[in-house]
Amino acid sequence: MFRIGDLIMCAYSEGDWCLGHYAGTVGGRIHATVTNPLNAPARVGDLVSVLPGFARAAQGENDVMPVDIHRKLRGHRFYPTMAQLAKLPDLYAQESVPAEDSTVHYRYFAPWGTWWITEFGRDLDAGQAYGYARLADDPAMAEWGTIWLPEIERHLATTPLRSPGGRPIAAVPLLVESDCHFRPGKARDVIPDLADNEQDAQ
Repeated sequence: MFRIGDLIMCAYSEGDWCLGHYAGTVGGRIHATVTNPLNAPARVGDLVSVLPGFARAAQGENDVMPVDIHRKLRGHRFYPTMAQLAKLPDLYAQESVPAEDSTVHYRYFAPWGTWWITEFGRDLDAGQAYGYARLADDPAMAEWGTIWLPEIERHLATTPLRSPGGRPIAAVPLLVESDCHFRPGKARDVIPDLADNEQDAQ
């Protein structure tokens, strides 16, 4: 069926995908080595199936995105679906357009930063994106550049929930979320104070 080392697309129980290399079949179960450990599932047991036709992924005939580690905790998808990804610009697709005129398609936010995404990588570049990041709402920490989405997706922080008397009683998780209500638009229109922030940062 497969040869050792064949590039395969692995499906996980939460409906996510990642690339791997066929490592053999034991007891009727297919085993694969994930090409990028950062994209591996939270538990090895999450691997539930391998789809036929996946070997073409490296040639660009299929698209994949990294595994969404905190999907249950977040309550919504972090990455675009395959159907959505097909309609989004690939890396460098808007490089001839002035940054402020490029179209922002996704917005991610957390207490410590906001990321506006204009381009998404494909295939072996899956997980890499390009856009504008502003950390701590500080103009000095805002810039256009490459963004490694798995790094911000998997980041999990906590803040204490305190009783009326001020005693910590629980830890509230904080993570980066996708703005499910964001509408695509020109960077100058959807990134607050973009021109002022870029001028202040110079």
